[in-house]
Amino acid sequence: MALHVGLFLLAGVFALLYALIVQRYRYWKIRNIPTLPASFPLGNFGALRRRSPAEVSTELYRQMDPKERFYGLFITLKPAIMVTDLDLIKTVLIKDFNYFPDHGIYRNERVDPISAHLFCLEGAKWKSVRSKLSPTFTSGRMKAMFPVLHEVAGNFRQYLQTQLTAEPTELDLKDCCARMMIDNIGGCAFGIECNSFREPNSAFRRTGQLVFDSPRYSALATSVLTLYPAIGHALGLKMHHDEVIEFFTELVRDTIAMRERSATKRNDLLEIMLELKSATEAGLTMDELTAQAFGFFLAGYETSSSNITFCLYELALNEECQERARACVLEALRKHGGMTYEAIADMEYLDRCINETLRKYPPLPVLHRLSCKPYRLPGTDVILPAKTKLLIPVYAIQRDERYYPDPERFDPDRFAPEEVAKRHFSTFLSFGEGPRICIGQGLGVMQSRVGLATLLANFRFRPGPTTPIPLVYAKNALTLQNNGPVQTLRKYPPLPVLHRLSCKPYRLPGTDVILPAKTKLLIPVYAIQRDERYYPDPERFDPDRFAPEEVAKRHFSTFLSFGEGPRICFGQRLGVMQSRVGLATLLANFRFRPGPTTPIPLVYAKNALTLQNNGPVRLLVEPL
Repeated sequence: MALHVGLFLLAGVFALLYALIVQRYRYWKIRNIPTLPASFPLGNFGALRRRSPAEVSTELYRQMDPKERFYGLFITLKPAIMVTDLDLIKTVLIKDFNYFPDHGIYRNERVDPISAHLFCLEGAKWKSVRSKLSPTFTSGRMKAMFPVLHEVAGNFRQYLQTQLTAEPTELDLKDCCARMMIDNIGGCAFGIECNSFREPNSAFRRTGQLVFDSPRYSALATSVLTLYPAIGHALGLKMHHDEVIEFFTELVRDTIAMRERSATKRNDLLEIMLELKSATEAGLTMDELTAQAFGFFLAGYETSSSNITFCLYELALNEECQERARACVLEALRKHGGMTYEAIADMEYLDRCINETLRKYPPLPVLHRLSCKPYRLPGTDVILPAKTKLLIPVYAIQRDERYYPDPERFDPDRFAPEEVAKRHFSTFLSFGEGPRICIGQGLGVMQSRVGLATLLANFRFRPGPTTPIPLVYAKNALTLQNNGPVQTLRKYPPLPVLHRLSCKPYRLPGTDVILPAKTKLLIPVYAIQRDERYYPDPERFDPDRFAPEEVAKRHFSTFLSFGEGPRICFGQRLGVMQSRVGLATLLANFRFRPGPTTPIPLVYAKNALTLQNNGPVRLLVEPL
């Protein structure tokens, strides 16, 4: 009898739980918000166990009615909203930034002080640190960092020359580009010569591999932790491996101590932050300084490395584009008398190639925003509560044929000025947008320019026997990465989806829907930047899409690879500069072609939060 009663009670508990779950998944339907079917326990994101965030967000994006401006989704049992309307994306990232100022990413300063870097900070703390770091990325600072990037690119060229024979040689360019970025960041951020080409297993390199290749948690687990931070705080969960925390804590502490003893001053990020630390009482504490130095490493290492790798991969598959880029590089070098800061700023077609790469491979496939107060969805009566997650599917938008015809085609001329002018602002968000746009964007692009220019001026690149075609994205990576070596920002935005979290109720413009505070808002950057409505033939790599006249044609929100608004990538300029330096160096010295094992198309890593290829990308490299 007791057994029967126990079974009856257990059945009753399960029935109640089932009813609560079913009711929870009716959250958006009750509010007359369009939604997609969700299933327990992972909501609409169960596929993250098998596929990358870029692919999952794009699949969701393509299931949505293009006439709808947003869709209600679920991350586990938490309601989130994915915004697909370009005007609404711009509104959320810029005009209504005060409702969605935060990324809503888990951090725990108490046990993991380096987790409190700029990307994860929220509210007044983020605003304070961002304002202190902004002087780091002025054009004058970028120019001062250029000699480091130039020297590292030269070391890269010499290394490649030692690896090549008279015949085309297959090299893992993903590994090579990662070494270059380690040396760039070591020099620009910490004033350290890492010598990764001579010492591939240096402590700096091993730590970078641990952060990006073996993260403490999968992308899915990180998402769950972000949604339920109280659990993480109660259990004292760290975001990073103990070895990573110890390495950066000791690195910053020891470097500062050495400089204080010797009164040494260097023109690097750490020196600038030290000046901030001692300038006023409101300067950075040692823990804050360490966290921001780590954030600089995070932003500059993988994103620029992947950008150069993806660009070389596309140029290897598109030899005509490669020859045009090389001609652009060589003409700039001739005009300015060599690899100078002015020369890399005068490589217009190379910039188109970088932007088209960012379109196809945005570093963050999805931008995340978290509401800090209730927000009425424009044009509705729906109010999103505070702490609602908002997603912007950057990867999907930048591969939407409505914006980029034939979106899988690599076509740099999409970024010719007249083409850019035709598109909406929000069709290119590879660096984000608004106040939270990538702060190091300029340095990142400069790294890519220098690296690519150096390589293209000295080598040719073709796909090799093992080049993966298509690429496979890493499923556990935080940024968009190839899942393995690549032998070689519209197509590959670093964050495939932008996340925002509402901090107060927000009325969705043009509706009566009010999102409550704490509603997650998703902006599918990857999907938008591959939407053929904005980029015809979006899979084609076409740098001329970013010619000024082409950019002017598109909506603001069709390119969000760095995010947008006040939370646009803080290091956007640094990231761009790194890409410029790296790509310029490579394109000036080498030719790249696909090889027999080059992945075509790329396959994304399924567990990565940022867009990454799933495996090596091998290209044939020829010296010029």
